[in-house]
Amino acid sequence: MRQGSRGAAVDAVGTEPPDIDRGPLFGSGFLPWRRVKAAGAATIVLAVVILVGSSLVVTAGRGAPGARLTSCPRALWWSVETATTVGYGDFCPVTS
Repeated sequence: MRQGSRGAAVDAVGTEPPDIDRGPLFGSGFLPWRRVKAAGAATIVLAVVILVGSSLVVTAGRGAPGARLTSCPRALWWSVETATTVGYGDFCPVTS
């Protein structure tokens, strides 16, 4: 393969591959890919912690008298409102 004017390999037709335009946010360094990847990883970790934590709360409170977190959707709602520090107070974990 030959080298083009930008140092990129030239294909059989003799054209260089085009520059990738990442748009105004990603191309200018405003949102570097490292930060986007880190934010995505943090979101995934938060989702896993919320899902696992809410299922553990249901398991811990199962059979306790006065327990209101008896289903996964209720526990999921409780964990999301706790993580966002809203804290409506409509649900709270009760253990035996």
